[in-house]
Amino acid sequence: AGAASAEPPSGLLIGLSILRAILSKQPMFLLRNLKQLYNLLRPAFQLHIESQKMVTALCGFLSEALAALSSIAATGGAPVVAEVSAFQHWLSEIISSGLVSSKELQVYGSLMLLQVLGAHARDAVDGHLPALGKMLQRLLT
Repeated sequence: AGAASAEPPSGLLIGLSILRAILSKQPMFLLRNLKQLYNLLRPAFQLHIESQKMVTALCGFLSEALAALSSIAATGGAPVVAEVSAFQHWLSEIISSGLVSSKELQVYGSLMLLQVLGAHARDAVDGHLPALGKMLQRLLT
């Protein structure tokens, strides 16, 4: 897998950019389309997490999206809180799989995403402590 194969499709990067623009004007759009968001983000995580461009785009989008979702959940009642929690859990699972990867760039991308998730869902980091400990141990040996 050469550097060219890790390059994310420009359509995916443009899609994230468009979503950020929509999110800034209509935060509820994100909540109403959360299921479609999973489908958009899945290839970004699974196929392109080793690309610095993709990690930067994902971190920017997720930072804004998680802030908006947290704000919406604060006033939205139990069903909204459950949807936002499920999205955060899904992100956490994807980050977990990246943290245990043997590929350094995938681990780096996952650490950057964990930093973003942790800023909006502090308890999400706790579940990653064992993997972080193993990763540090691996780096020190």
